[in-house]
Amino acid sequence: MPQLSALKIKQEAAIRTGKPRTLNDGNGLNLVIPAAGAAGNPRWILRYTKDGRTNMRGLGSFPCVSLLQARQAALQLKAQIQNSGPPPTARQQRALEQATAPVGTVTFAVAAQRWFDATSGHLTPKHRAQVISSLRQHAFPTLGKKPLASIKPGDIEAVLREMLAPANPMIETASRVFQRIHAVFEYAGRQEWCDNNPASVLRGELTRMKKQLRRHNPEGHHAAMLENDEISRVLKAIAAYRAQQTRAALEGIIYTGCRSGELRQATWAEIDFENARWTIPASHMKARKEHVIPLSPQAIARFQALKIFAGRSELVVPGNRRRTPISDMTLSMSLRRMGFEGQQTVHGFRAWLSTKAREHGQFPRDVVEAALAHEVAKDATEAAYLRSTFLEQRVALMNWWGTWIDEQRDSGLTKLS
Repeated sequence: MPQLSALKIKQEAAIRTGKPRTLNDGNGLNLVIPAAGAAGNPRWILRYTKDGRTNMRGLGSFPCVSLLQARQAALQLKAQIQNSGPPPTARQQRALEQATAPVGTVTFAVAAQRWFDATSGHLTPKHRAQVISSLRQHAFPTLGKKPLASIKPGDIEAVLREMLAPANPMIETASRVFQRIHAVFEYAGRQEWCDNNPASVLRGELTRMKKQLRRHNPEGHHAAMLENDEISRVLKAIAAYRAQQTRAALEGIIYTGCRSGELRQATWAEIDFENARWTIPASHMKARKEHVIPLSPQAIARFQALKIFAGRSELVVPGNRRRTPISDMTLSMSLRRMGFEGQQTVHGFRAWLSTKAREHGQFPRDVVEAALAHEVAKDATEAAYLRSTFLEQRVALMNWWGTWIDEQRDSGLTKLS
């Protein structure tokens, strides 16, 4: 029996809360109401099961599509699915039309989607999402609309150089994106959509670019595991680490995005629990400028735990002598004992924040750079005018970051009700 009415939908659609809400009309028809601040109108979604798999199909937005129209569209679509299977989506139809176009006109985006559909079935849903999203974010803006036959090695090199920009390099992600671009062209060659693989000649160039980047990086190369499943594995290992003070210190670095030296030198006078701020004095900063870090609830919890371990020490993370901080080697060795030697460093946690905040797409580059205490201005003239620390935006960034880290750590775990 239908559960919704036109009046109820009108009333509910006007209410926006902190999270998206779903109104169920029965028979698989739902109205999804976006969260407060999110763009777009409520939208109709049909959930259906075909061959043992549950799928969803959009039926338009409210009020353009009324309740009665949505019900009629749902009945028609379910009948078609039962008789001949689901019709292709608009994106699938465009891909099909382009993929059957004359050789030489197939675009990279179409080929990448066909490669992904043909080769990713064995991957987990999370890994599949990471693969295609990495191409959409980094490769499609430059290569997506270009016919395969027109793409030159220099076009692919431009993608890599953008990802390896010295100000905020994405070394591991660039390697993976290159591997996927290469695989797309290999697949396209087998389909006779192109005659050669322009990525093949760039293998040595990518290695050279990464070596050059590491050689000219004043902080050196700090290994970081950047795939979500890898981050989840590291977080779970840290959460299970028996040395509780070291565990809280590592998690404090992760939640704040600070350098390890900044935490090891920190005193309790710098921590403002009431206003959720950590003010690091210029003398403790690499750039010799005071830096304020907004503390998420997760970060506050780690500092509260460290307060217990610190006892009467003025230091946030004291060593055995109480008047001297914990050594950097203690933190590094803990990751080695967990089995991440050569794969993940303490400083590499900052790459997590840099990479994932940029991939999230909701936080401007300058806000992310400011959160990491990097220089935002490109030159002295810009610096004279750009004096904002983006503190308000960084509050939102750090709160999102705390929640994201919790989700990665808790992924795959059964939550007790």
